[in-house]
Amino acid sequence: MSAPHPWQQKTWERLWARIAAGTVPHALLIVGNDECGRVDFALALAQGIVCEHPAQAPCQQCQRCVQWAAGSHPDYFAVQREDKATQIRVDQIRELSEWAFQTSQFGGYRVALLREAERLNEAAANALLKTLEEPPAACLILLETASPNRLTPTIRSRCQRISAAVEDPSVLAPGIDPQHPLLSDDPHAPLRLQLSDAVSAKQWSDACELAAKLPAEVFLLWLEQLLAQRIVDSLQAAATPNREARKWFRMRDSVLETLHLGVTGLNT
Repeated sequence: MSAPHPWQQKTWERLWARIAAGTVPHALLIVGNDECGRVDFALALAQGIVCEHPAQAPCQQCQRCVQWAAGSHPDYFAVQREDKATQIRVDQIRELSEWAFQTSQFGGYRVALLREAERLNEAAANALLKTLEEPPAACLILLETASPNRLTPTIRSRCQRISAAVEDPSVLAPGIDPQHPLLSDDPHAPLRLQLSDAVSAKQWSDACELAAKLPAEVFLLWLEQLLAQRIVDSLQAAATPNREARKWFRMRDSVLETLHLGVTGLNT
C-alpha cells in the first residue's frame, strides 16, 4: 500500500496545508516503528513536493516524476548507510549539505531525505547540526527514524516531529486494535510483541534472546505489564480470589525487586 496509510491521513493533510501555505519548517523528524509505514510516508512526501505539480498525490506522469522513478531527480537527495556499514559517515552529510545550498534545477523546493537518522556517527551529527542551524532556503530536510531518542537533543530540537503511527483509531478496519504495539511509534514495540508471543507459546529460548535485545528499563516495564495481566487472568479464574491475589502480588514484587536491583547494579 502506498502512503499515506489510512491512519496517517489527518497528519498528512495538516502537513500539506502548511506546505501549500509556505509555512512548512526547514526540517521534519518523521518517527514511528518499521511496521507503521514511516518510510512510505517520508518517500511519498518527498515525491509529492518535487513533482511538477506539488500535491498530496504526485501525478506520476510529469518529467520530474519520471526522473524520481528512475532515481535521477536533481532536486532530491537521499542519504543512508552504505552496504555493510553500521553508521552514516560525516562525508555523506557534508555532501548533503553542499547539495542543499545549490540552486534548484526546477525552481521549486528541494528535498533531502536522511534514512535511519539514528545511525549518524558523532562527526556526522555535528555536521548535520550546522546545516540545521543555518538552513538553506527552499530546501526541506527529512529525517526518518524508529529511534528518535538516539538522536542528539540539539538535532531533535531543530526539527518538527511528525508521527507516522496511528493518530485516528476510527480509520482502522474493524477488529484492529488501535493500541496494538505495531501501530504505535514506540521503536521497541515490535520486539515487545515478539517477546509476548514467545512467552505465550512457552518458547523460552526465543524469549530469552528477545528479552536480551531490549533495554533493561523497557524489559522491566514489559514484565510488569505481563505480570499484571497474569494477575487479572488468575483472579478471574480463581475459586478464592483474595488468596490467589496475595500470592501473585508477592511473586510480582519479588521478581521486580530482584530485577530492579540487578539493573541498578549494571548501571552503577
